[in-house]
Amino acid sequence: MTAAAPRLIDVHHHLLLPEYDAALMRAGAGDPSRPLRKGDGPRIVCEKMTELGIDAAIVNPLSVAGVHHGNDANARYLTESVNEAQARFIAAAPERLGFFATLPLPDVDGALAQMQHALDVLHADGVIFLSHQNGVHIGDPAFEPLYDEMDRRGVIAFIHPTVPPGVAGLNLRLWPAFIEYAFETTRVATNLIYHEFMGRYPNIKWILAHAGGALPYLSMRLRLMEEMEVGRKPPLPFIERCRTASRPISTGSISTWRCRAPARRWRR
Repeated sequence: MTAAAPRLIDVHHHLLLPEYDAALMRAGAGDPSRPLRKGDGPRIVCEKMTELGIDAAIVNPLSVAGVHHGNDANARYLTESVNEAQARFIAAAPERLGFFATLPLPDVDGALAQMQHALDVLHADGVIFLSHQNGVHIGDPAFEPLYDEMDRRGVIAFIHPTVPPGVAGLNLRLWPAFIEYAFETTRVATNLIYHEFMGRYPNIKWILAHAGGALPYLSMRLRLMEEMEVGRKPPLPFIERCRTASRPISTGSISTWRCRAPARRWRR
């Protein structure tokens, strides 16, 4: 029997939605990355995917502006309105498009409610987080009730980096995306490893943008530093033991997966 041909799935597909811009303005926030983003409709998106040989794409609407700007109610409004807009967007091509839902962290209660609505009502394919929101990074123990529910549901979670706290004081003559994004992704990965959340919550399927940031290059340094700290329990062997249950997936420069599943409707 001939194996099914690999399918190319773009899991890092940025999308510009007017609902996101409107919700940011409602919250009194701006989007500094907006001039760099394009607002194509579903038809154009699918045409470009075909040109590039991409079978399916999972869209996300976030920019460095994030979702939470000091008011829980505004953040809940933003995430719900944007998630519903994403659901309408992909409805134009449900066999090729899916979406990751946004959540209003650091508002954990709001995030739990929005995740339930997005997964059960809107049928999102997973959730998306910026590496941090308001200075609290993914992997922080403050979000543990959310990790627990994500694990119970076996959620797919995509991590996208953003501008790190304090970067303005570095006086860099370049946009933070050039180098800082790689280290933001690394901070999330090491947070998840060293707090042992990957082992405690093995059903969460983490996807790290940009090939896992600097983690592939720093992994040996992490191991060496662990060996220097007498009495420290090294988490990396622990992660290795649970690799089959919880494997972080990183996306490279073209941000795609190759999937050998047979052709089917992408949407559930």
